[in-house]
Amino acid sequence: MIKMDYGDDEHRKKLEGKFVALLDDADERQKTWANLRKRLYKLNNEFKRLLPTQLNKLIILPYTELAEIYDTYVALRLNKEDKLHLALKELFSYTKEKGGRFNALSDSIIEFFINKNNNFDIHTCHYCDMTYINYFQYEEVAKNGRKKGIRTQFDLDHVLDKGRCPLVALSLYNLVPVCPTCNGPHIKGKRVMDVTLKQRQKLSPTSSLYDFDNQVKIWLRPKTERIPNTDFLKHLNDYELDFDTLSDADYDKEIDFLFLKERYNYHKCEALRLAELKVKYTPSKITEMARIICNTGKKEQNEPTPIANMITEQIRRDIFGLEFSNEHHLAFYKLRKDILNFENGK
Repeated sequence: MIKMDYGDDEHRKKLEGKFVALLDDADERQKTWANLRKRLYKLNNEFKRLLPTQLNKLIILPYTELAEIYDTYVALRLNKEDKLHLALKELFSYTKEKGGRFNALSDSIIEFFINKNNNFDIHTCHYCDMTYINYFQYEEVAKNGRKKGIRTQFDLDHVLDKGRCPLVALSLYNLVPVCPTCNGPHIKGKRVMDVTLKQRQKLSPTSSLYDFDNQVKIWLRPKTERIPNTDFLKHLNDYELDFDTLSDADYDKEIDFLFLKERYNYHKCEALRLAELKVKYTPSKITEMARIICNTGKKEQNEPTPIANMITEQIRRDIFGLEFSNEHHLAFYKLRKDILNFENGK
């Protein structure tokens, strides 16, 4: 739901350089990769086009290319105990396997995402925008003195399942910060979205093609035809939240996969509250409130002063709070924006 922001081209290149530098045993991994890559060529000649010769290029490939690699590899239908599959799993593992040859990378990858200099916007789950995700510093008493560290309250999910395709397990654009609920067994878990390659290349917050915010609109749908447009909260059971995907029906796949419609309807009271505010505080009513505050006569209300305009805008901000929601990274930002029909906080 929330697209990953990697900054401009210059910042993205810096991020990719930092990510590649995390491979402190890059030479050993590259030697292994050269051998395993040739074995993959024999299984499907398409890998010659898809797989870079250098491992450091593979881990920063765009998500659209990773998706094609994923589909091609999965189509091989290798057994989980296949020697090539196990060798690739070891090569691309980010944890230190017992007796394994390669260093653990999990801590350094997490630190990469929470490093303030990298400017990742980690506040709410990128899949659902319902749950806050964060990290915090801690200090505790240990046997050898006081221990300091950082703990995270989010998961770094592999959009493309690393179990089915180890080739994408260490790829920057296959990692996205999400809540444990979305990544847990009751939502995503080990499930895989049933999509075409074209759809898969789009349906990830890490993809350059991802445009959920513009292609999907959240709205309140009346269940019957005779519902008054006032006192929304008194008619809680007469409305339901829906996702309009008429602009691009491919996003239905993501909505269904993550159970977004069902989960959002549990919180539809927030949407009804906002809808009721829109009815109570129309633009004309807000202007009138500002006129009264400024002690402006009715004759002057058609020519608002700069102060009156400023107060009008402040009242609107205070009532609806959308800019506050955006600037301070509150959950359900898209829900609020779509229900209020405001763009960019205006």
